[in-house]
Amino acid sequence: MRLHLSVLLFAVCCAGSLHAQATPGRDTLSSPTIERIRNTIEAGNTSTDEFWKSIEKTGTPLVEPADSRYDLVTFLWHGANDTRNVYVNQTFEGPGSRNQTMRQLGASDIWYVTFKVPKGARYEYQLEPNRPSSPETERLTRQVDPLNHGRKYECPAEPSTYHCYSVVELPEAVPQPWLAKRPGVATGSIEKKKIHSAIQNVDRDLTVYLPAGYARNGKPYDLVVLFDGDEYLDPDWSGNNTWDNLIAARRIPPIVVVMVHNLPGRRLFDLIANIAFGDFMAKELAPWIRTNYNVTSSAARTVVGGASAGGFGATYLGLAHPEVFGNVLSMSGAFWWSPEHNGGICGGACAAPDGKPAYINRDATTEGNWLATLALKNPASPARFFLSVGLFEFDQLGSGAGILEETRHLRDILRAKHSRVIYQEFVGGHDGLSWPGMLGEGLQRLLGNTR
Repeated sequence: MRLHLSVLLFAVCCAGSLHAQATPGRDTLSSPTIERIRNTIEAGNTSTDEFWKSIEKTGTPLVEPADSRYDLVTFLWHGANDTRNVYVNQTFEGPGSRNQTMRQLGASDIWYVTFKVPKGARYEYQLEPNRPSSPETERLTRQVDPLNHGRKYECPAEPSTYHCYSVVELPEAVPQPWLAKRPGVATGSIEKKKIHSAIQNVDRDLTVYLPAGYARNGKPYDLVVLFDGDEYLDPDWSGNNTWDNLIAARRIPPIVVVMVHNLPGRRLFDLIANIAFGDFMAKELAPWIRTNYNVTSSAARTVVGGASAGGFGATYLGLAHPEVFGNVLSMSGAFWWSPEHNGGICGGACAAPDGKPAYINRDATTEGNWLATLALKNPASPARFFLSVGLFEFDQLGSGAGILEETRHLRDILRAKHSRVIYQEFVGGHDGLSWPGMLGEGLQRLLGNTR
C-alpha cells in the first residue's frame, strides 16, 4: 500500500553537489541551537564534546519554534574524518533534491540542516552519509538516525539500521491513542477464509477480525470491509488493537472487519474503478459475508475503506454501489488515477490478467480525478464519505496530480451534489504514519457516537 509520493514542502536552509564539502556563509533558516554552537566555535572553543553529550541526551531532530504556525526541525550527523556529504531523505522531499544536503559547521564534526515545518507534523526519514556517486548504489548508506531515540517505522521481521525509518513527531502532532494494546481489554479473534468469484473467475483470500464475544446469534454486527489484505494487523497499523480499544471504550459498536487480499500483480487493476471487481464486492463478497457471519444487511452500518489506491477503490464503491456500501473511509485516496483503455494508469508498471499493459502513463491527454467527474455526472450518492489527506501530499511537479488537491476537489464536488462528506487533513505525507490514526477516527465518525 505504501507509495513514496515525495513532495517538497518548504524552502530549506542549504544546497550542495553530490560530494559537496561545507559551504561557507550563514543559513537562510537559523536554528538557535546551531547558532549558539557556531558562535562558540568562532570564538575559539572548537571542542564539540559537550554539544554532542547534550544531543545524545535530548535526541534528534532538534525542534525549536519558528512562529505560531511552524517549527524549525534540525537534523544532525556526528561526522568523522571521512565524511564527504550527508543527505536527509524525508517523506516530503523528492529523491536527490539539493535541499536535502546537510552542511558542515566550519571544520567541526557537526553536520546539520534545518527545515521549516508546520506544527503537528508526523513523517518518516532516513539519513544518508557518504552517498555513492553511482546510481546503482545510491541507496546503500540510507539508515535510521542513530541520535533519534523515538520509534522506528517499517522495520522488517529482522530489523537493521538500513531497513528501518526514523520518525519525526512534532509536539503538536495529533495523538493516536488507540494503537497500543491496553491491559484488560478483550482481544478479538482472526480467521482466514477464501472466496471464489464467478464474476472475475478468481479465488481471493480474506482475513476476518471478529470482536471479543462474537456470537452467531443476536443483534447483527456492523460491517467494515478493507482493501489490501491483512497488513492492518502489522505493528505499524495495529488495526486489531484499534478495533479492540474502540469497542471496549464504547466509541464504536462491535464490528466485524473483512480484509480483502490483493491478487499478485492486480492491485491497481482491481482497485481503480474496475467494474467487474466492484460487482464482485457488491454482488458476491457482501452476500457471502452476510451468509457466513452475523453482520448487518444495512448499507448505513456498512463501511468500505482503504488507503491510497484502496481509498480510490472504496470511494468508487460508495459511488457505484451505495446500496451495499453506505459509508466510505478513505485515507490519502489516490484520486489522480483515471481509468484509461482497459483499467487505469500505473506508470506502465502494471499488467492486466492477460499479461498486456493495462495502464498508460498520465499526460495532458489524461484528465485527473476521474472519480470527481463520476460524482458530478451521476445522481448524488447517499453514501457518507470520510476523506482524509496529508498536507505534504500536494502537487510538487505541477502535473495536476497531487493527492491533496484532488481530494479537496472531490470533496467540493460531493458536497455540491449534497452528498455527506467528513473531511480531515493531517500534517503528514503518503508514508502511512498518519493512516492508523485516521482509521480509528474515521470509524468513530462513521459508526460511533461522534457522528
